[in-house]
Amino acid sequence: MIRAVNLISVAIIILVSVTLYRVKYESGAIARNVAELREEIVKERDLVAVLRAEWSHLNQPARLQGLAMRHLDLKPVEVRQIVTLQDLPGRPLEAEPARASGAQDGAVSPNTGTRNGNR
Repeated sequence: MIRAVNLISVAIIILVSVTLYRVKYESGAIARNVAELREEIVKERDLVAVLRAEWSHLNQPARLQGLAMRHLDLKPVEVRQIVTLQDLPGRPLEAEPARASGAQDGAVSPNTGTRNGNR
């Protein structure tokens, strides 16, 4: 009886030892993975900071003004180019009266239930 208890105890100890070793190995691998991801995050944040600084430099108004003057054929706005909404011409009238009344090709007429009067 005592031998059976001893054998079972030794088997349990071996099983627990193997399980503990495996858990320790897996947790070490996970810890290394977390450390690598943290390093990658730091690198990405540094890269984002560099890109933001570059964006800020590229969007400086003085630099953009110089590029516009060098590459675009822009002229200053003249006073006669500025108008109010009332100065703009109205919409042109449509040529077809059917379009102006709201009827559309393929629309179902509410009175007849047919398309554009076709039976």
